[in-house]
Amino acid sequence: AELKGISIKTKMTFTFLLAIAVVVTAIFGYYAYSMAKRLTALSEERNRFYTVSQASRALDAMLTDDIRVLKGIVADIKASSPDVEYSFFRLEDGTVIADTFGGKLPDKLKTVGLKVAEEVKDISLSNRTLTNFTYPIAIYGTLNIGFKKLSLLGAVREDIGKILLIYLLALSFGLVLSMFISNRIVSPLKPLMKGITAVGEG
Repeated sequence: AELKGISIKTKMTFTFLLAIAVVVTAIFGYYAYSMAKRLTALSEERNRFYTVSQASRALDAMLTDDIRVLKGIVADIKASSPDVEYSFFRLEDGTVIADTFGGKLPDKLKTVGLKVAEEVKDISLSNRTLTNFTYPIAIYGTLNIGFKKLSLLGAVREDIGKILLIYLLALSFGLVLSMFISNRIVSPLKPLMKGITAVGEG
C-alpha cells in the first residue's frame, strides 16, 4: 500500500508539474514576444534620434556645400556603430554629394531620399534587410542612414540569458509547488489505504 501511495504521489507530482510547465511556457512565450517588440521599437527610435542628430550636425556643411566636411560626417556615421551599413547625403535635386560607397551608390538606393522629407523604409541590400532612415536637412537635401534591421528573433537573442534564467526559476518553483500539492492530497489517503488493507487481510 505504501508503495502504491508513493506511486500515486509521483504520478500526481508529474501531472501538476506538466500543467505548471505548460502555463509557464505560455506566459514566457508571450513575455519574450512582447519584450522583443519593445526592443525593436526602442531600436528604431534610437536609430531615428541618431539620424536626426547627425542631420543637424550637417546643416552648416550643406548650406556651404562643404563636401569635405560632409564626407567626414558620412565616414564618422559609418564608423560609429556596427549596426550602421551605409550613409549618404543628397541635395534637393537628387544629387548624391557624399556617401560611404566610394561614389558608387547601389541601384536599390538610387530612389531613396529623393523627397526632402522624413521617411523610414526597409530595403533589401546584399541579401540583408536594412532599415533606411531619411531625414531632411532644412530644405537643402537629405541624410540617409541604413541600419541593420533588428528582427524579433534577434531581439530575443539579445536577452536570451535573462529569459532562460527566469524561465528555469519559474519551473523550479513549479516543481516545488507540484510536490507540495501532491503531498497534501496523498497524505490524508495513507491511513485510509492502510485501513482498507487491514480489512482485506481480515
